[in-house]
Amino acid sequence: MAYPRLTERPGAVETAAAIRRGEMSPYEAVEAALAHPNLPSTVLPVGDTGGLPCGMQVISPRWGDLDCIAAAEAIGQILHG
Repeated sequence: MAYPRLTERPGAVETAAAIRRGEMSPYEAVEAALAHPNLPSTVLPVGDTGGLPCGMQVISPRWGDLDCIAAAEAIGQILHG
């Protein structure tokens, strides 16, 4: 079943109702809850599980773009040498 993409972040009550109506998958509900609009973020590979790649999202405070990149680089060095 394909779920429509939501254009705005719903609140908890709206999210639960959308899941019950089949308009949003539980995965999309988690994604909507964890999305931090207007904050710098990046993703880095952390390994794999069962042959599938895994990543980590690094999020920093507003205007912390360079800090976000530096943190991701430091984490990558720790994980991958």
